Amino acid sequence: MRLYIPRCPYCQSRINLSFTAADRQSLRYSYGHSFHIKCPTCQNTGIYHAGNIYAEKTTNSAAGGGALGGVVGLLGGPIGLLIGASLGALIGSTSDDEDKQKVNRFNSSF
Repeated sequence: MRLYIPRCPYCQSRINLSFTAADRQSLRYSYGHSFHIKCPTCQNTGIYHAGNIYAEKTTNSAAGGGALGGVVGLLGGPIGLLIGASLGALIGSTSDDEDKQKVNRFNSSF
């Protein structure tokens, strides 16, 4: 999960954040009620609140897991390729589902 601010008020570019939190309340607890964040595009510093911050999924683990499992499965021949790709995709899909739940939890928090 990655946190971001949709738009810088000065240049309208998106600001990706380097810190993480499970929800907006823990974000306030860990970092305070307001954040002074410098936009990497225009270099202006803005003051943001937890309500200005959103979460999104970071990667598609199912595709990567399937590819990695397929490569490992190549050692076992064609059947190993199929089994490895299937298991890798299944594990990656589970990771994607967990990431989606974390994003939904963060974005629905206050």
